[in-house]
Amino acid sequence: MFFSLLCFIAVICVLVGFNQKSQPRFALGASLNPIISTLVTTFKSSLIYVAGGCIGQLKWIWFYKTRKQLNDMESFDSASRGPLGSLFMVLQDKGRSLVSLGSVVTILALAFDPFVQQILTYPTKERIEATNSTLAAAK
Repeated sequence: MFFSLLCFIAVICVLVGFNQKSQPRFALGASLNPIISTLVTTFKSSLIYVAGGCIGQLKWIWFYKTRKQLNDMESFDSASRGPLGSLFMVLQDKGRSLVSLGSVVTILALAFDPFVQQILTYPTKERIEATNSTLAAAK
């Protein structure tokens, strides 16, 4: 969880550090997009790993306290393995326990990547030339 938090803080620091500045030029033609994408993927992967581990531990705590049917164990196990099992767990549990929170985190991680791709924008600025014509310049 600590590593996931560090990656999230690194994303924020990079975004704040390059906010309102021209697009930087790194070695080998890299830009901010792959740097942000790598940090966010690392953040998301480590967060899903932690959520899956917590759901797996909650399975055993739940079984110890309730001693219910073994098919409920299968639901917990599926939820700890991915988004589809997490969706079924949320629908089955209906938010009554902590396992729903881990399942929702796993489901929402799917929607995280498309929004990260929209974080960086490079707007063009108009400038007036001596001939009174406007040209778009991108730096």
